Order: sequence, then C-alpha cells, then structure tokens
Amino acid sequence: MAALPRSLPLFALEHTGVIAHLGRFLRQYGVKQVQSKAYALEFRAGTREGQAYAEDMEHVYRTIRPFLEKWGCSSKDYQAIYQQLLSEMQQSGFSSTWELLTAWGKKPR
Repeated sequence: MAALPRSLPLFALEHTGVIAHLGRFLRQYGVKQVQSKAYALEFRAGTREGQAYAEDMEHVYRTIRPFLEKWGCSSKDYQAIYQQLLSEMQQSGFSSTWELLTAWGKKPR
C-alpha cells in the first residue's frame, strides 16, 4: 500500500513498513537494552478469531477508502475488490497470518 509512505514519510514501501525500524526508533529516543520478540497470529475462516478478523477487515476496508483516494492509491474497481474480499474471507480454506513485533527496553533516566 503506497498511501502510507505518501502521507507520512516515516513508512517505507517494504513488506514490514515501520516494524523493521522499531528497535532503531526506540534507541533513537534513548531506550537502552532494546529487545524484541516476533509473533505470528493466524486467523482461519470458521473460527471465532477468523470471524473477528473478517469483521475487522470489513470495517478497515470500508473506512480506509477516503484515505486511499486522497493519496491517489484507490483503484476504480475498489468496490468490486472489497466485495470479493468479503466473500473470500468466508471461504473454508481462508487464512491470514499477521506478523507482529513487540519491542521494549529500559527507559532513559
């Protein structure tokens, strides 16, 4: 998604976006002994978590459209893609994995 780097140069056009820079940001602001831990969260259709994910994504894709349009990143067939997304998230073989990273350290004195 190119809208984030266009709107806020902090984001990069790489798969990880700002996540790849999290440790550097913490160190930049004086955090010491920075550590991190990666997590992979999987959401599958037919599970409670999968249904919650589908509902969240429905809301995200419905509300992010004006932002995408503002930054010239919306497709003219956005509505058709949105409807396909809703349909595919309900299919029995659907799954999505979110890669998360937490980072922490000792605050500066």
